[in-house]
Amino acid sequence: MLWVYQLSDSPCSVFGGGRWIVDDLLTEAKKCWRKAREGQVFIYTPHPLWQLSWRLVASHPKRLLDSVILDSGVKEDILHDARDFLGSQKWYSDRGIPFRRGYLFVSYICTYALFKPLMIVW
Repeated sequence: MLWVYQLSDSPCSVFGGGRWIVDDLLTEAKKCWRKAREGQVFIYTPHPLWQLSWRLVASHPKRLLDSVILDSGVKEDILHDARDFLGSQKWYSDRGIPFRRGYLFVSYICTYALFKPLMIVW
């Protein structure tokens, strides 16, 4: 018996079997994609033409937290704030507030008088 399933959100058709074949394939692909991205930090910027989408501009290996040097207590304050924020999604949702948080860090590159801003956004 031949079965044809047309998935509404992708240009993929399955001939025979069942939709579970595609579901399993997509689940496995997502696992492989996540595994390939482990240990990396990805930096995105808004797409210049389509402001509602993002484009990847860079990726870097994750740094150990011990390698981040900040004034005394600043790192702990940022970590506490980030953990508190990540645990408060329901509070934001209940009030209709977008669940976003950003930090802007500025560091000096080597001995140049230039600065390199880094923004972290959730």
